[in-house]
Amino acid sequence: MMMTSCRSSRIVPAASSARRQASLAGGMLLSLLTAAAFASVNLPRGARAAEMSESGPPLEAQIEALTPEIETYTAGGMKTFDTPGLALGIVANDRLVYAKGFGVRSKTGGEPVDTRTVFQIGSTTKAFLATTLAIMIDRDKLRWDDRVVDLDPDFQLKDPWVTREFRVFDLLAQRSGLPPYANDALGLLGLAESALIRSLRYVDTAGEFIIRWSG
Repeated sequence: MMMTSCRSSRIVPAASSARRQASLAGGMLLSLLTAAAFASVNLPRGARAAEMSESGPPLEAQIEALTPEIETYTAGGMKTFDTPGLALGIVANDRLVYAKGFGVRSKTGGEPVDTRTVFQIGSTTKAFLATTLAIMIDRDKLRWDDRVVDLDPDFQLKDPWVTREFRVFDLLAQRSGLPPYANDALGLLGLAESALIRSLRYVDTAGEFIIRWSG
């Protein structure tokens, strides 16, 4: 087994040292991306620009400088987790500053992954939806208690009362009364978003619509 020494003069396997270095690099990358997220969401644009000009290079420049490390780290992660392909995007200050596809679409080969490749990522989209809605609410584009039908007039459930009273926060709480995986198979068949929304009006509910009244 190949061995190498560390600062404390202990002997550690080279593989362990490599994993530690990868972990440190990943931690630094995660810290930078977290900073980008908070800078994009919590500060007005003017304040963001002023703060970043005082604290050093703009965030976009920092990300650009880290691009080789990002791509090396991504390729290493794909090998470690046996991932044939993925797409990575980084948004800073409301602008897409990095986007790239890695690998191919299947373990058997196939077309390369690009920035427009659609992935079946399941419930990960719930976190995307919650974050996006929170950003829109923070920017006064909508409110948590807005009626969904007012935002999308084509939205309709089988019960007219539930259709009328269903709110934005009900989307995230999943308390419509619809059965689990309602019409999921239609998405796998490639139906358009408008058709998927329209299909909900024909689904029988499996439970009661839950709503809390405040005095």
